[in-house]
Amino acid sequence: MSMRVHVHLVAWSDEPWDLEESLFSLATQEGVAVTASVAVPPTLEAFAHEACGRLVRLGGPVEFQIGTPSSWAPEARSVASWVAGTVAVPDHLARALGSPRMEVVIAVAPVRRVLRRSVPGRPPYVLRKTRRFTSPSPSLHELARDPAFLGRCVVPAARAPRWLPGSVEEHRRWAAEAWSSGAANRLPGPPAVELPDLRTHRVLRSVDDLRDGLADLRYQAPRWLERRAPLAFTRLRGLFHWLRDRAH
Repeated sequence: MSMRVHVHLVAWSDEPWDLEESLFSLATQEGVAVTASVAVPPTLEAFAHEACGRLVRLGGPVEFQIGTPSSWAPEARSVASWVAGTVAVPDHLARALGSPRMEVVIAVAPVRRVLRRSVPGRPPYVLRKTRRFTSPSPSLHELARDPAFLGRCVVPAARAPRWLPGSVEEHRRWAAEAWSSGAANRLPGPPAVELPDLRTHRVLRSVDDLRDGLADLRYQAPRWLERRAPLAFTRLRGLFHWLRDRAH
């Protein structure tokens, strides 16, 4: 398979479920070959080895490496960095690598934030998922409001710093090096990636936060109406399609 991407997966907590969820998401990516380096705290090393071993037996085009290598795989066409808890639809990496001018332009996927509550000994409980606004050419400032933001970015090898990030600050520094060399483009379509919501503040503090709220409202409001007033929703949807067809 000619298209290979190196994904560096880091765990910022001792939560095994988030790690396994991200590993499974990488193992099920379609249309690309994945080299996944996995950096975890000592408390998760045994779990990471066991989980990677199980997933390798599935036979997918993914190679797992425990630890942080000195650099990303030299044969990789692009590089990404995920925080444990990040998941993506199966064609996310393939669509990113197939996007226009992928050799020089960073591909940024639309996302949803996922807020979870830890449950000892069991998978975390999902409190809510919210959509994020993404501009056509996202700036680093816009993206970095999510600590795990690099999970939505696929960086061409020509622009990727040779080292791999671990901590939150390293993620920001790595991204700053990549963004300093050119533009980033939003991938079309609905959210393809779910990021763990690791923000310390979740109140409206900027115009970007307001845009996020409006983006989520545009998605959630029709769903709310469909659940509570299905007949009215059906009629409004029919009217919308009729007006759209007349406009064209």
